[in-house]
Amino acid sequence: MKNGEYILIVPPKDYPGKLYRKGYCYEHHYVYWKNTGKIIKSNESIHHKNGNKIDNRFNNLELLDKLDHLKKHPRKKLLKNLRKCIGCGKRYYRAGNLKNKVFFHSRECFIKHHDKSPGGTSKLDIDNLIKTEMKKGMTGGQFSKKYKICKTTVYNHIKDLK
Repeated sequence: MKNGEYILIVPPKDYPGKLYRKGYCYEHHYVYWKNTGKIIKSNESIHHKNGNKIDNRFNNLELLDKLDHLKKHPRKKLLKNLRKCIGCGKRYYRAGNLKNKVFFHSRECFIKHHDKSPGGTSKLDIDNLIKTEMKKGMTGGQFSKKYKICKTTVYNHIKDLK
């Protein structure tokens, strides 16, 4: 069975990796696991060194983190959303049209580094700031725009406050 260009197989019962379509796994994930004992994490990818996605010999497989794998297969649409966290400098992928925004790669980084951001507010209690602005009738989107914070970060804080 195939999924796009990749081969799906029915693995043995002792395979601990992720299964798709009621019991199938990617052959290259199984081959990698069988040879290394390592299950592929969600932030990792298996790269086919020779570019042939059905050549699943172990010596043709390479474990990469998703960002490094993306760099080996550049696509303009994806690479334009490659960002650098203004707090810690970590490179990460962010979907969507996000021009002219200040970004942190996680809420934890935002809380830790927000006072260092351009025109940033104090990091002392961002949740209280959100509460105060929401009581005044400000929406999450307006808060995001005013404080130049990613909407997802703001909405995650609001969700945690409830």
